[in-house]
Amino acid sequence: MPSTAISSTPLQVYNSSSTRVLPIQNYEIVYTSSGPAIATNEENIYIDYISSVITEGLMPSYFVQLLVYMMAWHLAEPVTDQITKSDYWRKVAVGLESENGRGGYFRQATNIDGRGKPNYSIVDFPLTDVRD
Repeated sequence: MPSTAISSTPLQVYNSSSTRVLPIQNYEIVYTSSGPAIATNEENIYIDYISSVITEGLMPSYFVQLLVYMMAWHLAEPVTDQITKSDYWRKVAVGLESENGRGGYFRQATNIDGRGKPNYSIVDFPLTDVRD
């Protein structure tokens, strides 16, 4: 596992850098003196994991834009001394109060982020293998 990984468990393990391949299942996590490692028969592996070090250059543009709107919302009143500016940027960032903070650009950003990883069907699972 990379030294910047937050968890010792990867989100997914792949045998190709292509974004449209199914994750591999034939691996196990072993613990060595230098930390957790992935043991597999694959020649090359690619790991999807949560990193503790993310620079601004690696952040997706939709996430950076959401950060801009959130900062505008939180700084509008202290900078302009107008609560209406803060309300405006809150609506832009997270939508109306009836949307419980899940609307506005936040909704768009989460939809874009959700499309980045396709859903995978269960290919090999003991509970579904017994069905006819």
